[in-house]
Amino acid sequence: KFIKVCVAYNYMGQEVTHLPYDLNQSLLNPVYVTLEGWEEDISNITSKDEIPSQFNKFISFLENELKVPVSIISIGPDRSQTIFR
Repeated sequence: KFIKVCVAYNYMGQEVTHLPYDLNQSLLNPVYVTLEGWEEDISNITSKDEIPSQFNKFISFLENELKVPVSIISIGPDRSQTIFR
C-alpha cells in the first residue's frame, strides 16, 4: 500500500506551493510524494505505542511539511478513537 501526498503544483513549467486565486487551474498539475502505507487496522489502537511504524513516518512527514506538531490523532468516528502523542 502507498499513500500519495500532493506537496506542490507544476504551473506552466514552474513548481508552486501557494496558489493565488487567479491562476488558470486547467494548467495546474499536482506534484506528489509517494509514501509507504500500512496494512494494520488502526481503528482499535488505544495508545501511541501501538501506532504502526509506517503510520508514524506518515505523521512525521506531515509535521515536517506543514511545520506544525501533530499531538492528537483521530483514528475513527467515535470519541474514544483518539490518540494523544
